[in-house]
Amino acid sequence: MALPTKTDEWVLAAPSGVENAFRLNKGVPLPALGKDDVLLEIKAVSLNYRDVAIAKGGYPLPTKFPLVPCSDASAVVLATGTSVTSVAAGDGVIVLPAPLLQSGHMTTATFGAPGDGLMPGTLRRHAVLPASWVAPFPRFLSFVEASTIGGAGVTAWNILAQHGLGATDAAVVKPGSWVLTQGTGAVAMFAAAFAVRLGAVVIGTTSSDAKKHWLTDLGVKTVINYNEDPSWGETARRLTPDGEGVDLVVDVGGTGTLGESLKAIRYEGTVAVTGFLTGASTAGPSVMDVLPRAANVRGVLAGSRAHYEEMARMIEQWQFHPKVDDEVFQFEDANEAVQYLAAQKHIGKVVIEVSPESRAA
Repeated sequence: MALPTKTDEWVLAAPSGVENAFRLNKGVPLPALGKDDVLLEIKAVSLNYRDVAIAKGGYPLPTKFPLVPCSDASAVVLATGTSVTSVAAGDGVIVLPAPLLQSGHMTTATFGAPGDGLMPGTLRRHAVLPASWVAPFPRFLSFVEASTIGGAGVTAWNILAQHGLGATDAAVVKPGSWVLTQGTGAVAMFAAAFAVRLGAVVIGTTSSDAKKHWLTDLGVKTVINYNEDPSWGETARRLTPDGEGVDLVVDVGGTGTLGESLKAIRYEGTVAVTGFLTGASTAGPSVMDVLPRAANVRGVLAGSRAHYEEMARMIEQWQFHPKVDDEVFQFEDANEAVQYLAAQKHIGKVVIEVSPESRAA
């Protein structure tokens, strides 16, 4: 069968909101396959809040328009360049969330993610990318499920691993460690599920009692409705032994939630900030909110290939299936998908099926 030389792709010309934000371009020529590249047939793409923020013009990191949106995808390798040995034609792969960061700490040279206009995005039918940008995924996952584990899964794993809960340092995984997660979005649910499996006791928050079971089904011990309890940070701290506070908070809200997160932690505890659902305002807690608890506040932007590979091994060991929202969208309905995510009605990951075979790996 002849290999494709053109693709259909969605494009965001400029930030203007999420209403019909993307335009479908058909028959776009694909780049030539270089010796270090792979040709991919994209099977499924999962959305991140970052995609909403870019469409609205509220993303605080560098972008360049026009751009092909989205960073997360699962795919089948159709062909490889002559120097590629890491994957082969027919392999199922995901696109790494920070593909220039293979291991170690992020630097200026390794910063960046697909879908920001500085690196090509994934919301297309086919793509030619460097082979180093992709990695195999556990084959018991469907393509829809696999599309979710790159950005949100790796971010959650990075948080837990850097906090000493990673599987490579299993001696420090102590039953009785306490973790607080926020909401029922993808990063929070990955973090909760992983932390439970790594031996932690998890407290979760949610906006609605109707969503509580999604967290308790993951093994979360206690769920706090933050709409009913605006002092949820203090409530979480009182739930811990002797009211000392949690060891780690996974904060996806940013400015609007950081104050309560700091109230939840123990002395020298960590708040891992990985989102800005409450907005990208610079107003918020001050140094005097950090010092009284001797807090560690850490920003987290995805993770490296090494983080991904470690996480993938544990997903395989646990036979863990990530939560995908019940509303799965088709490629032609990309605009509806980003609007759905922006409305924050989802549970878990919002996914766009690019290929009809994406339900099976």
